[in-house]
Amino acid sequence: MDPDKKKRLAAAGWVETGLEDLLGLSPEEVQLIDLRRSMARAAREARERAGLTQADIAKKIKSSQPRVAKAELPGKDVSLDLIFRCLAAAGGGITPTYKIGRTIGTMTKGKAARRVRNGASSPL
Repeated sequence: MDPDKKKRLAAAGWVETGLEDLLGLSPEEVQLIDLRRSMARAAREARERAGLTQADIAKKIKSSQPRVAKAELPGKDVSLDLIFRCLAAAGGGITPTYKIGRTIGTMTKGKAARRVRNGASSPL
């Protein structure tokens, strides 16, 4: 957005917010939406790179072209499994990673103090 327009809107009382705030989404729901969007985009790009049509992918995964189209524009009614199958059928790959949080206990004068270390990334 144009910086001047942003300033004018802020001066008029408008507040910039994210979609998660508007819809009341939890951080976990936002992560799931981001995962669906990025995997669907990867499936479409892999299919296009391979020069395949949605019908070609549908035939490979024993599904229909409309389901492949939905997988490339994911909604709630599309499983991650379908998106992953489309990606694999197009020759795409996935390198999974996950974040772990580890609780480390320490004792201080008979009371347990807990510290959580986040952000450690580990491949599967």
